[in-house]
Amino acid sequence: SRSTKRVAAARCAPRKGEQQQANFAPLSAIFLAMLVVHKCLTDGLSRYTRTSGIAYSATTVAILGEVAKVPVHLVSILMFEGRSALYPILRSSITNQPFALALSGLAYSVQNILYFQALSHLSAASYQLLSQSKLL
Repeated sequence: SRSTKRVAAARCAPRKGEQQQANFAPLSAIFLAMLVVHKCLTDGLSRYTRTSGIAYSATTVAILGEVAKVPVHLVSILMFEGRSALYPILRSSITNQPFALALSGLAYSVQNILYFQALSHLSAASYQLLSQSKLL
């Protein structure tokens, strides 16, 4: 009788990985929502300012948009991995093949600059369709 209760309790108890995933699910949704809000606000404000006649560099805006994501990524590392893992993660990303994603990062940056230019000439619906196609 005792052994069957233990077996039943073991089947019902969540595994360690499953419990961690359940704990981080709300944080993942929060970070996803933050990135979506960031993208929508950036696109909306960029479209408004580009069509209002204020002249500024698209390259500068694209670079500053990427720099603005750094605190979000640092906070996500702190939340998911903990404070003790922040330095090792940053150090390994700099020392272990730092240019491994350089080509894809360069292509992404050029794409953002071109999208920013397209924002000046396309309707909002066309721009969003084109912008979301990079996820495919």
